[in-house]
Amino acid sequence: VTNTTGTDTPTGTIDFLVDGTAITGCTGITLVSGVASCGILFNSMGTFDVQATYNPDSDFDGSSGNTTQIVGQASTVTDITGPSWSLAGENVTFHITVTSIFGTPTGTVEVTSAAGNCTVTLFSGQGDCVLNFSTVGNDWPVDAVYGGDAEHLPDDDTTYHDVLSAP
Repeated sequence: VTNTTGTDTPTGTIDFLVDGTAITGCTGITLVSGVASCGILFNSMGTFDVQATYNPDSDFDGSSGNTTQIVGQASTVTDITGPSWSLAGENVTFHITVTSIFGTPTGTVEVTSAAGNCTVTLFSGQGDCVLNFSTVGNDWPVDAVYGGDAEHLPDDDTTYHDVLSAP
């Protein structure tokens, strides 16, 4: 912003654009103490050109500036839950949930344990795995490993399961 009359702080508005397209709710943002901001939610991964265009007041010339924003895969949180114990030989259902602040993760989760393994295909970020522990013991680990998808990073979680003797 170039000062044309000697006043110190520009007024006027800013329009924010991504790849040349105005962002809904981010045009005509009034400068406050020479600053304007607007949150932009990117709906996909990629490289984007973000531009701010100054709509001048009578004391300043109009101008614009841009920067490049790279949007990568979103982080995820994997959670495996199930009963803390069972009797030897019983089927035990473990529930797996994979969440993200950016969309719903898709793909599969590999579940591994002393009772065997299963591949869970996520539906709306969730799925179940049924295992049957035949060996009595405490703190059997049950691991869930989400491999990620095109928009989400991998993650994992572990729960522990006790197996008691059947009566």
